[in-house]
Amino acid sequence: MVKTGQKEKVLCGGKLVVTNFKKLNPKMFAPLHNFTKQELNKAAGAYTPDGKIYVNTEVKGYELFFGTLELLMQENRATLEQYEKEYGKKFPDVKNFDDWAEWSEKAQKEGRQKDSVYSFAVLVIPIELKRRAIEKGYYGKIHQFPG
Repeated sequence: MVKTGQKEKVLCGGKLVVTNFKKLNPKMFAPLHNFTKQELNKAAGAYTPDGKIYVNTEVKGYELFFGTLELLMQENRATLEQYEKEYGKKFPDVKNFDDWAEWSEKAQKEGRQKDSVYSFAVLVIPIELKRRAIEKGYYGKIHQFPG
């Protein structure tokens, strides 16, 4: 786990970087994001043009965010799309992070901690799918050369 003030942590073969955004330059996220320095410091996460996701250690709940991303990055696209469909049906009221926080609080009180995590995945799966699309657009299709 990355604690505030610690050095950045790079996961999933460099595709996920957990760090304090105060030391980053907003230009590294252009043209996908047009952050000012202040906006970047408040952001929970951001994509780079080559398909990496940076997660800000200064935002409350970053551990759940990067932990969920780390697990989802290991799944194939078909599995992610299946999860997205299943969890979307199971948690139709979770449309954004504010909805999730409200819904999760109720689930926690009712002893449904797993539902809290699965409902969070409803929001994170599209983020991972978008990351993959950005990465594919940047690198193009990878061809194997004959041996």
